Amino acid sequence: MKQLLVAAARISAEDAVADAVLDYEAELIEHHRTARVVIPVFMNEGDTLCELFLGRGAIDGALALPNTAGRRIVGSEAAVRELRERVRVLREQFSAPFDEDWYSVPARDD
Repeated sequence: MKQLLVAAARISAEDAVADAVLDYEAELIEHHRTARVVIPVFMNEGDTLCELFLGRGAIDGALALPNTAGRRIVGSEAAVRELRERVRVLREQFSAPFDEDWYSVPARDD
């Protein structure tokens, strides 16, 4: 389990979720985009959901927590799949060649 460092707060998520959030945040920043995500996290009271606004450097990093191996949070696998898919789609959108004709303004006949 890792804690995502967000401002002065710490959010505990499974390693794969934390890694996927960091990867998605980096991709959003690279392409000057933002996005809202909801991820499963662990709080003292149990598992819950956390909403994050990514793309502006919201996540400062991640801190690996000792003695948490094997701790599972419900919904983590689905969250990782969704985040990885978002990264794939974002990369695909920006890897397409730039279409200058789409942005061109037709000449006026005066």
